[in-house]
This record gives sequence, structure tokens and C-alpha cells, in this order.
Amino acid sequence: MIVEREAGDLERIKKCEMDAFIVDVNKYLLNRFNYKTPPARAGLGFSVIADRAKFDIYLRYKPESKFWPKDTLVIARLGFVETRKGNGKSFLKFLVSKALEFNISHLGIESVNELSRSFAMKYGFSPMTRSADSIAKTIKKGLYGERDTRCLVGGVEEIGRYIESYG
Repeated sequence: MIVEREAGDLERIKKCEMDAFIVDVNKYLLNRFNYKTPPARAGLGFSVIADRAKFDIYLRYKPESKFWPKDTLVIARLGFVETRKGNGKSFLKFLVSKALEFNISHLGIESVNELSRSFAMKYGFSPMTRSADSIAKTIKKGLYGERDTRCLVGGVEEIGRYIESYG
């Protein structure tokens, strides 16, 4: 019973954290894109959705998964209508700036394409190494220990250093 209560308390704390994170995402997006109404909202579970004409963002807030390192913010979808204008770098810089406040140690990116892979690698992300346990549940047998080049991860501090080095 105590364990159930503690698990429920942890979930409520995580929900409160995510709600505060959404407030900050809204401040950032309202300022960056000059919208009048907040674009970010909570999705199913612990996800954050922000979509407008100028962008489409879907984040997983600290997913409970053996696949991602503990305290990871996962970028499941990130797209901007205007590309090569610094929007991706600016958003990444924003996420790094909020990481310490929200106890986020890693940033992950799901299902990268060639453009997002080169962008992410430039800022210090690297391919995930899946454990045998997570592979057994998510991909075909025979790939144990292989790099999964579809998902990338990086430590927040390292990503921050890469961002600073690129001005």
C-alpha cells in the first residue's frame, strides 16, 4: 500500500513538473513565433504537443522505458515550416537551458531521417545502443547490441557545449 501511494505521488510530481515545463515551452514558442494563444498542451500520458502553422512538435517527457536513459526528454517529432532559419538550433538551446531546472540529463530523438540525423550529430547526439532486453521487445531477433541509427541520444551538457561551439 505504501509502495502504491509512493508510485502515485511520483506520478503526480512528474505531472506537475510536466505542466510547469509546458508553461515554459509556451513562453518560448509565443516569443519566438509571435503567437497570441499558447500552442503547447499535454498529450496522452507524459507527452507535450505543440502544433501551429509554423511548427509541429511532439515531446515525450521522461518516458518510463528501458530503451531511453533515465530522465530523458525525447523529441518524437520536430518540424518547422521555415527551415535553415535557426529554429531547430534555437529550440534545442531552449531545451538545454531548461534541462537543469527540470532534472533532464539526456535529450533523445526518435526516428530520425537524413536531415534530422545530420542536424543532431552536429550537436553531439549519437546513435542509441539497445540492450538485449529492449531489443527483444522492440525489434527483430539477431540485432542484439547493434546500434539503432533511427534513434539518437545525447547528454545535455555535451549538447550544450556543441551549441556554444557553433555560436
